[in-house]
Amino acid sequence: MTSEDMVNLLNYLLFVLDRELSYLDIGSIESLKENSLSHIREEIYIIESVTDTQGNLKNILMTLFNDIQAMRENNSNHETIHEIKRHIEMNYHDSNLSLTSISENFGMSGNYLSRLFKEEFGENFVSYLIHFRIEKAKQYLKATAEPIHHIANLVGYTHSVSFNRVFKKLVGKTPGEYRSMNEE
Repeated sequence: MTSEDMVNLLNYLLFVLDRELSYLDIGSIESLKENSLSHIREEIYIIESVTDTQGNLKNILMTLFNDIQAMRENNSNHETIHEIKRHIEMNYHDSNLSLTSISENFGMSGNYLSRLFKEEFGENFVSYLIHFRIEKAKQYLKATAEPIHHIANLVGYTHSVSFNRVFKKLVGKTPGEYRSMNEE
């Protein structure tokens, strides 16, 4: 194969890669595409031998493939974690809602789910669930005259003692004190 044939083949490869990468529905694909295609363009200008070029192209394409796979996985994880967050927000009142139940529901280990959750939202699953429930409880305490034990049940606590302890730890006041403070 002549150098000219190699240049033509590589230019065609660039065209096909550019077109195929454009079809991918992955965030940040443009920077990845530009980076990989620019490496191939550079390779076109420094062709010395078919063997060297073949090895270099193989490395570039393998890197591109691995990057696309990682982006697809991250994109999938991003969607799954947001789906889990929506699930929490719709089911926070369920006292059986837990890391174990959610991880089984979404087919991943609890540790992995909690790690992904922390990467995405800055706090682990359990912490998010507790904070979300307490925020909902604060809304109920401000807006209703429901008994505190009932509000505890409404936000997923089966025992008002546990609810009171967690509420005081996070808010700095008992639910009763919080309600009194907000009535005035």
